[in-house]
Amino acid sequence: MAVCTGGTADIPVAEEAAQTAEFFGCRVERVYDVGVAGIHRLLGQREKFIHASCVVAVAGMEGALGTVIGGLVEIR
Repeated sequence: MAVCTGGTADIPVAEEAAQTAEFFGCRVERVYDVGVAGIHRLLGQREKFIHASCVVAVAGMEGALGTVIGGLVEIR
């Protein structure tokens, strides 16, 4: 599982999701501050989330993050 955020302001919500998943036994990869405004940061971290069984995108003002990540991962 991967938890990604658009910016640093989204980290508290992302941490809640990550810790909840860990409580239930999931291994969580955290990929923070990778919003599409600086897409090079997202693409530089791609290996961390493309093989995840689930991706949670937390993006307040970075609403396109979920769509961009959805386009980068393989649907299984």
